[in-house]
Amino acid sequence: MLQSSYQAVVPTEDHLLELSPGDMREIVPGAYPYTRLATFAEDTVLMYVGISYGPVDVTVELHDSKPPQELDRWEDVAEGIVEYKGKGLVLQGRELEVFLPTEPGMTLTPAGSHRYGVRVHANGKGTYYDGPLFEEDPVEQYLIQLWPTTAVRWPKQLKNDSGR
Repeated sequence: MLQSSYQAVVPTEDHLLELSPGDMREIVPGAYPYTRLATFAEDTVLMYVGISYGPVDVTVELHDSKPPQELDRWEDVAEGIVEYKGKGLVLQGRELEVFLPTEPGMTLTPAGSHRYGVRVHANGKGTYYDGPLFEEDPVEQYLIQLWPTTAVRWPKQLKNDSGR
């Protein structure tokens, strides 16, 4: 069941969004399990957006259990695990600017030691690939679903219709 939902138009930089406890760290390419949509690096999920710079529409949903898949509504879907200790997760850019939640000092998930399943959905990733968007409406939409889990699973690309 859906517990809470956050939505915002957020700026991206270098094709990335980051879900993490807020401390930026270097993610070595290929060192962690990844899909074409995201790298799942222990306490961090790096999500690859299509545009190089500019706004994307993002919704983050927290569920109390694994939500049903809705593959028909999305061009790209990937799923994996994030596990953290300490601060709760926030959605941020590479310069540590927090986008969600929008309330200062708040986190999407509780502090402590937790493991969450993560499903990342994308539409429009191939619409304006590699282009910057300045002062325009977003052409890409993302849905990030989180739920508590004890499962350990490798990331899986569930759908990749954008080709990106």
